[in-house]
Amino acid sequence: FRSKQGAISYLVFSLTNPRLMTQFNHIRSFTLACCIMLASSVAMAQTTFTVTSPGDSGPGSFRAAVDAAVDGDRIEFMSDAVTLTQPVTVGGGIVIAGNGMATTSITGDGTTQLLTVSATSEVTLSGITLSGGTAASGGAIFNTAPALTLVEVNFMTNSATGSMATEGGGAIYNDGGLVDMTGCQFTSNSADNGSGSGGAVFNAGGGSLVIRNTAF
Repeated sequence: FRSKQGAISYLVFSLTNPRLMTQFNHIRSFTLACCIMLASSVAMAQTTFTVTSPGDSGPGSFRAAVDAAVDGDRIEFMSDAVTLTQPVTVGGGIVIAGNGMATTSITGDGTTQLLTVSATSEVTLSGITLSGGTAASGGAIFNTAPALTLVEVNFMTNSATGSMATEGGGAIYNDGGLVDMTGCQFTSNSADNGSGSGGAVFNAGGGSLVIRNTAF
């Protein structure tokens, strides 16, 4: 037991003792560092965006969600049938998670490419159907990201219209990245013109493919 006067004397002694002050400063620095780390982890927490509109743009649209998302974020769907009128650029390392190939779909209705994937970190798509996309190369996806992971994605009736030998990829044009596919399906995709090739996938620029349990 220490009296109030004794406690005050001890505090004064502690604050004037160099050794104790050094220990106090170390503790204060450590506590400050922990607070900064905690604040950083909160700031970097994953955000989930939910698609609520089937339209090409505007609040709740798939485009608005992709534009708002940054590395580590996730996009989910309440509106399961999205129609695009122009390509959506995926610039962040995000996860796009549909509710299954038979449920969630993104279509271009034969008028536009669907996705240009230009992120500098891994992008993942799962549980979704990409259909009716068209472009000179990569009707559904034109990929320049270093890593694109596809899990249970259905590519259907997408087309590449380019006629040059370097153009094609009815469903996917992969320019230098790694495309990793698991449980995907490719149905009725095409490279339509003379020199174009890769009705399903055109692998260019030193790109590589990993394909598991996928039907062509």
